[in-house]
Amino acid sequence: MSIIGIDCSTLRTGYCVRNDKGEIVTGEVVCDPKDSMQQRIIEHSNAFSLLAHEYNITCAYFENGVIVNRAVALKIAEVRGAVKSSLGCIRVIDLSPSSWRKALGMRTKGKDLKQQSIDYAKEINETREDAAEAYCIMRAGIILDKK
Repeated sequence: MSIIGIDCSTLRTGYCVRNDKGEIVTGEVVCDPKDSMQQRIIEHSNAFSLLAHEYNITCAYFENGVIVNRAVALKIAEVRGAVKSSLGCIRVIDLSPSSWRKALGMRTKGKDLKQQSIDYAKEINETREDAAEAYCIMRAGIILDKK
């Protein structure tokens, strides 16, 4: 039984899996910007179906980010929905950016919020922005679940 943290986007989605042995695996699903939205959704679905099967994921923590643009929000919601259904998890928990950052003792406003995540994820040698955020989301989810 494993858990996963996910920083979802239409082009680059970061993920962090913690397996039942406590081992951490991070990565990113990267789509070609030239691909149609339908193709990007398929790529995300396929990638997360494989992860779910390989790691027996039972709980997923997603960032439910603040989106200013309605069109972008709808596209990310489509991708997020496809990822959630591909995982087939028993538990799916959405975390606001401020809640997961606060749980890790990070600033919730200001510049360089992404850099905070990269700095935090250096403990596992992760420097990719979206994978680092996914690691932070997963760690915060564990902390908030214990409360």
